[in-house]
This record gives sequence, C-alpha cells and structure tokens, in this order.
Amino acid sequence: MAQHYSFRVPWHDNGWNGSVCEEPSENYSCMRLKGINQSRNDELENEHSGCAMCSLDCVNNIPCIREGGGFMNEEDVTITLRHPYSDWSEYHKHLLPLRETIPAFSYPARPFRWVMRQRYVGYKNWKYIEELALEKGFEYHKDYEPIMNNKTWVQDGRNQEAIFNAFFKDAEEDKSICVFYAKQVPFIEDNRRVIIGIGHILKVNPPVKYERSNDDGMTSCAWENMVKHSIRDTMLDGFLFPYSELMEYADEHPEFDISRGTVFADDDYFEEFSYASEQLSHDAVIDVILQSLEAVEVYQKCKISGPWDRVIKWLNAQLVEVWQDRGAFPGLGAVLAAFGIPSGPAMIKELREKYDEDIWSVLDAAINAPQDYMSEMYANQINSVIQDAWNGLSEERKQFFKLVSRIYLSMDQAVAIIRDEIREKKGLEFSDSDIINNPYLLYEKTRDKEDAIKVSIKKVDLAFYPPEYIAEEYPIAEPSKMDSNIDKRRVRALAVYVLEKTAQEGNTLLPVKNMIFAINQIKIDPVCPITSDMISSMNEFFNDEIELKKDAFDKNYYKLNRYKKMDYLIAKQIKARVQSRNRHKVDVDWLKIVNQECDKFPRNPNEDMEKNARREKAAALKTLAEARLSILIGGAGTGKTTVLEILCKEPSIQNGGILLLAPTGKARVRMSQGLRGKVEFKALTIAQFLVDSNRYNGDTCNYKILTPAEKQKVKSRAIPKTVIIDESSMLTEDMFAALLDAVGNEAERIIFVGDYNQLPPIGAGRPFVDMVRYVKTMDKIGEFPVVGSNFAKLTVTNRQLPDKTTKKVRSDVRLAHWFTEESEDRDEDIFAEIQAGVPDEKIVFKQWHDKEELEKLLLETIKDVTGMESIDDVDGFSRSMGGIPHADGKYQGITFFNYSKGDSKGCACHAEDWQILAPVRNRAHGVIHMNHLIHEKYRKESLELADREKSPIPPKVGSNVIVYGDKVINVVNQKRPAYPEEDADNYVANGEIGVVSGGWGNKFTKVEYATQLGYTYSYTAKDDFKDDGAEPLELAYALTVHKSQGSQFSAVILVLSDKTFLMSKELLYTAITRQKDKLYILYDEEAYNLKKYSSGEYSDIAQRYTDLFEAPKIVEINDKYYEENLIHKTKNGIMVRSKSEVIIANMLCDNGIDNFLYEAKLELGDTYKLPDFTFKDAASGSYIIWEHLGMLGNEDYKRAWEEKKKIYAANGFTEENGNLIVTSDSLDGGIDSQEIQEKIDEYLL
Repeated sequence: MAQHYSFRVPWHDNGWNGSVCEEPSENYSCMRLKGINQSRNDELENEHSGCAMCSLDCVNNIPCIREGGGFMNEEDVTITLRHPYSDWSEYHKHLLPLRETIPAFSYPARPFRWVMRQRYVGYKNWKYIEELALEKGFEYHKDYEPIMNNKTWVQDGRNQEAIFNAFFKDAEEDKSICVFYAKQVPFIEDNRRVIIGIGHILKVNPPVKYERSNDDGMTSCAWENMVKHSIRDTMLDGFLFPYSELMEYADEHPEFDISRGTVFADDDYFEEFSYASEQLSHDAVIDVILQSLEAVEVYQKCKISGPWDRVIKWLNAQLVEVWQDRGAFPGLGAVLAAFGIPSGPAMIKELREKYDEDIWSVLDAAINAPQDYMSEMYANQINSVIQDAWNGLSEERKQFFKLVSRIYLSMDQAVAIIRDEIREKKGLEFSDSDIINNPYLLYEKTRDKEDAIKVSIKKVDLAFYPPEYIAEEYPIAEPSKMDSNIDKRRVRALAVYVLEKTAQEGNTLLPVKNMIFAINQIKIDPVCPITSDMISSMNEFFNDEIELKKDAFDKNYYKLNRYKKMDYLIAKQIKARVQSRNRHKVDVDWLKIVNQECDKFPRNPNEDMEKNARREKAAALKTLAEARLSILIGGAGTGKTTVLEILCKEPSIQNGGILLLAPTGKARVRMSQGLRGKVEFKALTIAQFLVDSNRYNGDTCNYKILTPAEKQKVKSRAIPKTVIIDESSMLTEDMFAALLDAVGNEAERIIFVGDYNQLPPIGAGRPFVDMVRYVKTMDKIGEFPVVGSNFAKLTVTNRQLPDKTTKKVRSDVRLAHWFTEESEDRDEDIFAEIQAGVPDEKIVFKQWHDKEELEKLLLETIKDVTGMESIDDVDGFSRSMGGIPHADGKYQGITFFNYSKGDSKGCACHAEDWQILAPVRNRAHGVIHMNHLIHEKYRKESLELADREKSPIPPKVGSNVIVYGDKVINVVNQKRPAYPEEDADNYVANGEIGVVSGGWGNKFTKVEYATQLGYTYSYTAKDDFKDDGAEPLELAYALTVHKSQGSQFSAVILVLSDKTFLMSKELLYTAITRQKDKLYILYDEEAYNLKKYSSGEYSDIAQRYTDLFEAPKIVEINDKYYEENLIHKTKNGIMVRSKSEVIIANMLCDNGIDNFLYEAKLELGDTYKLPDFTFKDAASGSYIIWEHLGMLGNEDYKRAWEEKKKIYAANGFTEENGNLIVTSDSLDGGIDSQEIQEKIDEYLL
C-alpha cells in the first residue's frame, strides 16, 4: 500500500526550474519561509537573476535551493551542508561539512514534525515523539539523545535514521503520489496552502550522515532526504498548475476570480500540509485530485495552453489507484489505538500487507493469537485484558467500530469518538446507536469542537460514498447505508456545512435557492443533485439542526438553530430594555457638569460649534444615564471618551460598579487608557469576561449561550451595574448573544459604543448595525442634538472647523462622509479638490500607474511625512521611529532605540505618528511588498549588525526578519510578563503597535508598545518564532486596513488600487478615518473614481443576510445579493443614495425613461459635477440634468447648492434653458410625487 506525501516549496517566478528568480527581490511570497527570510541576499540574487543555480559558485548562498525552490531543475545541483550547531555545541563540533547533490527533478524532503521531540498543539497540549514512534511503528531511544537546553529536535543520528526510514518506508516508486504546495503565493489573499503540482515519486535516496572528525562523537544525519519525482513539462506523469498563465489571464480579465482556478489544501488536512514534508492520507490526496479536475476545466475554459484532456485522464487514473489503496476501512488503525493498542495504525498496515483476506476476520484471529500474525513490537501490545475487551464487545459496539473505521480518523478524533469517557468530557452528545443510524452526525456533532477532534463532512462523505467496486466488496449495512446520492442525512449535513460556511462569511441565514446552488457546488463525488422540491420534502428532518423561515417576500430561507436561539435572546433582551418604561432616575444637571469639564480645555473659536458640542454631550449623558440600554455613536474627536468619563464619575453610577468590555485586546487597552486614573472600573476583552462562565471556549474560539442546566453549574459572580462595550461594530452575533446571556439579567445599564459605518465584524451577522436600525425605528431622535431615549450620536468635532478661506469643513471629514449612511450632506466637489489639491492640505493625493512609480511616490511621501531631508536620509527615518542616531564619538554611525524610562520618553512614543495602510497583503500595492521595501532601505544597518558574530543587538527573528529598531504589531492576544512586572498589564493585545527597543547587549527581542510606555516585552526565536507555529509579531510600517481598526495615527498613507476585489464602502471609511492630522492617498486611478465605492453596491454590510429584528428582504442586483433595507434600489436595478431618488428614478421608469445616467461625471470647463440624473439626446448630443435637493433647511447645504447652480449657469445649464431640472424635499423630508411627474412631462416627454 503506497504512502503519499506533501512537499512544501517556496513561490518561484520562473517555474522552479533551477534558476534564480527573474525578479528575486520582488518575490515576497517565498519570504514566508524562515529558511529563506533569514538568509536571502537580495543584492546577490538580483545580480544572478534568471541564472541556473547549478552554474553558480555562490549556490550555497541561495537559500531557496534547500527549501525545494529548484525541484523542477533539469540539472544536478551540489550544495554544502553544515550542521547548524557545529560552531558552538560540544555535541556537534566534530561534524564536518557535507557535500550533497540534489539530483535533477528532485526535492530535498525534511519531515520536521517527525524529528520534533516535543511540540505544542492547541491549548495546553503537548505531543511527544514517543507517541509518534508507537503510532508509526519505529524505534526511538531517548537515552541516545544528548542532554541539551534545546529539547525541540532529535539530535542523534541513529534516531534520525530510524525516523527518516520510517517516514519513507512505504514510499513506492511510480505509485506514491507527491503533492507540492506553497504557504504563500502572490496572486491570492487566502491563507490556505496552495497546491503547486502533483506527480509520482520515482526514487528516495537513503539518509546521508555527516562525516566526523572524531569517530567517538555523536552521529547526525543531514535532514535533506532526496526524492526524485515524475513531473515534467510534457505532463505525461504529473503536472504543475499554470498559475503564472492564470495570473496573466486575470490581469486581462478583471472580472475573473482567480481562486476558481486555484487548488487549495483543504483545512481538513491542514496538518498534512505542514512541517515542510509530511505523509498524506488517501482522503487528502483524493480531495486534491477532485479539486484538480475542476481547476483543469477552468484552464480549458480560459484557453490556457496545455494537454488538459490527457491531464484529466491521468488524474482520473490516479483517483482509482488511490481509492484502491485506501480501501473501505482507513480509520481502523486509529480506532484500534483508541481502543487500547497504541501501534494500531502500523499494526493494521502490516496485517493488510501480509494477508489478502477480509481484514476484520484477520484482525479477530490476530488479537487472539498475536504472536502468530504480527511483529513482536505489535504483538506485545496485546495482552489478556485487550483480548477480553475485544471479544466481549457487543454486536452494536462491533458494528459501531466497523462503521467509524470507514472514516479516515486522526488519533485524537478516534479517541474522542470511541472512548465514552472522553466523548462525554468533550461534550459530544451522541451514542453508538445514533451514529449507526446517521453517520453524518459525526460531522454535525463535532463541528463546533476543537480542531483536533472535528470530523469534516468530506471525510464522512468519502466513507459512505466509495467507488462501486469497494461498496460491492465491503457493503455498508443497514441502517447506516445511504439510499441514494440525495439521502436526507447527507443533504442535511451538507446544508449545515453550507450554513456554517456562510456564517463565517458573515451571514446567519441563506435563501433556499442559494442553499441548493451552494450544495450543488460542493466539491464532492458523487455530487448531490438536490432540487427545491426534494429539499422541501426534508424540512421536517432538518428541524434538529436547521430552521425554515419566510422572508418579507414570502420566500423560504434556512437558518441554523444555533442562531435561532441566539437571535431570540438578543432581540428579547434589546426589545425589553428599549421598550422599558422603568428608566433610571439620575437627577443631575448634565450641561453644568459638561461645561465644568469642557472649561478645562481651549474653546472652539467657532462659538456656535462650541455650544452645540456641549449641548449634545449633555443630551447624550442624559440618555446614557437613564436608559437601560443605549447606543453612543461618534467619530474620532467628538468627545466619546469625555462623555463616558463624566458619566462614570457620577457617584450613583460609580458606586454601582463599572465594567468596560471590548471585542479586541487593542480596543480594551485604548478604552482603559482613556479612563485610567479618573474613575474606578474593570476592563476586559469580551472573551476574557466570558471564559470563566464557559460562554467562551479558548480551544475552539467559539461563543455560546448557556442552557438552564449549564447555568446551574456556573459559579455565579457579581456583575457591575453599568456595562460599557466599546468598538461594538466588531461584535459578531455569537459574541453579542453570549455577552447578553452573561450580563442581561444583572446589568442595569448597558451602553454600546461604536461606529456602524466601519467594517463589519469578522464572523456572523452585523448585530450592531441591526440594533442601531431597530432603536432608530423605535426612538424619536431629534435633528439636533441627534439624541433619543436610547440613542445618542455626537456630531461636533474639532475636525469640522470650517477652513478660513473656503468656509468648508476639513477635507478628510468631507471625504469620509461619502462613505457613511448619511445620504444627503455630501460635498461632490471634494473629489475634484482632491485631484487638484485641497486648499486645507489635510489630504494629499498622488496617482500612480505601475510598481516603480508607486515605490517612488511612497518613499517621497514617507520623506514628506517624517521630515526627512531626502528619501535616502536613513537617520531621519530612524528619528521618525524615535531612534537616536549618533554622528560622532564612540557610537558614530549607530542608532539607539531606547524605551521609555521615568520622564524620558522612548521610541514607542512615535510608533503611531504615521502609518501606511492598504486593503491587501499581496501585489505591489500590498503591505508585504511595502514592508519589505522600507525594511531593506531603512533597516540595513540593523540587519547587517544582527548577522555579526557576537552582535550587540538581538538576532533577527521570524518570517518578517524583525530586527532592532523595527516597528512591529502584535497579532496574538496573550498573557506575557512585562519588565518591570509591577503595575504592568502583563498582557499584550492583538493590534498593539510598538518598536523593537532597548539597550545594547540584549539577547532577546524587546518591544515597547505605544499603548504601554515604560514597559517592555521579550520575545525569542526559540519560543516565539518556530517553523511550524503562528508568530506573535509582524512588521508594521504598513498594515492592512482591517488590522488598523480601532487605531488612530497622526498621519496615514493610504495605498489603493482598483485591481483588488476587497475594496468596499466600509473599508474606505475605516481607512479614511484612521488619521488625526493628515491623509495621503496613493491611488492608481483619478480621485473621482473613489466615489463609486460610496454606493450601496460596494457595501459589505448590505451584502450580509440577517433577520435579527425583522424578516429579511434579500434582492439580487448584478449577480450579487443585498438586504433591501440597507440600500436604495430603483426599478431598473440602479443603486441610488436616498429614498427620494428612488421615487424619482422609478417614476422615470414608469414613464418609459430608463436610460438615464446616475451621478455621471459632467465636464464643465476646468471642473466637473456629478448631477443626480443625466439624460443625453443622441440626435443633438445635448444633455439635460436633474438635481434633487434634500437638505435645504441646512444653511451650509443651501449655500453649496447656490454655488453649484452658478457653475451650471456659467456652462449653460439653467431651468430657463430647459436643460436643468430642480426638485427638492420638503423641510420635513417629504417628496411631492405630483411635482416630479410635472417635471417629467415638462422637460422629458
């Protein structure tokens, strides 16, 4: 039975053909691999770009060769291997350099997991090599290993040789499949591994040992095991996926989604595509082959050249062979291990190879006479207790064992499923009988558990829909047997899978027609050809997992029962609190207190704005104090923190206790800093708050509401009377429900703080947006202050001070307003101003056309932001990061990055002075490229210093090659000791930004964070930047917009491109509102092109399906689906900005006029305008434009219209000329339909 393998390769821009990349320094994807990012010399590789590695004397300095970067090389390459410990370890110093040849078309396989003595898995869970040795059936001698501080890796050559031989023991030439994959590629944002190629193993060379200068010293093997494969350009026995050609096709066809032609390693098999080289299960290979067949169809449709018909035939042949090897019972070995025979997998493999009989008959005989059937190693594991337990199994238990053995299971999965005591501990609510009656329950009941025990739907599906010849030889007994491809158990499980997947994408429900389409698109064999009539007949059977409901159009949709329960709790709590007449009585003169607080600060020179700011704060405080549930909205600079501080200082509120909660650690830190030292409070992340009551699980990262029985088991704790939740727009429905479940019956006052215009949460729903909409419909909210019984919006900010010359609000505020839900008060001149240069200089716009121009503009912009003398002013750049360059003396040419101490401020004070933001990670306009560009240009001193022997600064760490002086972001919430520990948070939140700092001589990478000045946190390569794990730090000169949420910077450089699918209304709003002082926009289109993203068409929020407070109204527009209540759609499918515009557009359509243009650019001399509606007379070439005015009661709006009207008149557009139509809302917001019809009759008919 052939074993199959996965091999990791770095991305290469020249087909892995044994040459140096064509553009080495532009290949950032390969830098994801530690072996490359720690060693790559861009100057050297650029010098030899495109050269064959085998011809280079410097081949040992090309790190990708050892990582498999030349696995398609037609020539042998000889490299010199030096043991990494030979320079310093007493146990290794006798090991001599080794010359090893990588043969043509070969891969240097390094099975990292197999040579790890111990590894950390999940939460507080260690795996040891002794367990692996038993599972795989090889001998490991602990006493062979030297006593070293580093206990991660196996060191002794005898143990290493045994491991490598066991790893490749079942590799069969021309039969074992090898799948090559990359951890990162430049053409897709997905974090999954991407399959690069697939072929056969032709030969595996035996392990090679280092020569020794001392024969008595420990032996050690080179970890590179040379594996020759069959992939060639002819595609006769394997092939590479044509991603370079696919990238070219995508560039030529912007509407093409390149992921359709990309093959991924499924998350179900993540471990099998990790650790550089790993054994693959048959199920993983089958999944890759099935995906490959679909991808090849895409290549054919895209007319990408290649013998694809032959490839399809080859893939189908491999599929048959893999299925034959897999057999009917791939999980039997794991089941036996869970039963109590540790080497069950290796034992079953041996029995299958020895005996060509029914495996269950052989197994019964072998357990009762082990010495007669199996090797001594396995026979010794079967004692009388095992025999008695096996022979004493009930018929149902035996049937259960046989059934689950049909599924490929990991050891952890088998233990959780087989052992009753573990099953109960893990919360798996099923019996043997339940699984026998419905095997798909293994997916349904484990899907919300920790990753180690989840059983994927694809694993179950493969087991119960095997090829016909396997089904005939090993028939599945009733009642487990599926009656057809559309067995209702299968369909329900697939429906649950689709709903879980759509929840991850943001939706809590799915229309039935979308469900049917999604099930038919799942990559399974055989397909599940379900129809609406068929699925309707199964609705009653669905009830255990899925609810069927009607939308506002009386159409059916499905929803997981989990969200049914959560949404019921959320809606019940919020409605009860909002509708309650039992408001808190707080007898306070809020305006007086606001005046006292505001008098401490400089007054706004605009007296009206100052009064309005104070007035709305006082009104907001009254609402927050009295309501049982309230919402506080306000942009940066509106005074939200001031309002909360005043509220929390009120004795009646302070005395009841205050709990501050936030969805992220960064938000928690920010909120705490604003109130620390001013009021008494407790601040936690929502996860920290919920974990003690079991409403949050750290292993699964899942939130839940408790059953009455579960609540009885939870230790009760006092909840403060006032609970404040910041950054509420980031809450998923799961978080929202679990939080209200925890505090709903205890807290007297719940305040949600946030901005509903920002990016929606990463996860299911948009509960904050839905809650705001519900409260607005229930509340009587004034025009100013924008405050109701449960809602308060702060609108006045110092940023809104009119420019003395233009009399207009700040340009960045006017731009941001376009991407909000406020439909009327938008300044269309802002885009023309940005393109030409805004007078207030709060926005600087630069247009770029290619990578070289972008790099030039980016460096020039950094110079302008930081005050550097030139783009080559390294010292000036370092100063912007808080560095102190020395021009003379002992430390001449050296820059120090000190941390804060006492009154002396350190470099972290400047960490958030300026920030580059971008929507994406990849491509020239992505954060990876920009971080690398800055790192190489301005951190060369530290990079070179870190490489020196006995360097005075810490070594480089991580895949980002982080060094002394680097700006970094922490990406993992974690408890970690600070220095000094006293009075420190001793906790680092995801999103905190800092600088690698400290005095010289540090062995550790020390980071001071901008949010924790005076404290440093230490990181080491050994503990924090392992080859196989997530890294806590990343470079942060450039960040994605998503990672910036909740942060503020003095200046922001926003890099945008229209060549990304991620641009959205909410993303741009979030990006534009991160800066306090100045915004630089680098964009590959003209400024006015940004306006299109302000349309509901580009709203992420509107494209989410939820039914939290009302039945959904899901409408389809241009192959996308939207919530109708969150957009304004006309009869002819155009998105407009207001209900009044919808009425006008629909009346135009009713009159047969549907060829109008909406907000089309109208050139007017040296400027342009964007009329609401434009009508072109094809015969005369003349235009008629229509402007509808919505806020004539607003003096600023009225003044702007008069200016616009003058420009129209100057260019011949007037009502008198018959080419300008003007209508308006009444002062109460109404619209006169009769007037609209009269205008249509007069001007257009």
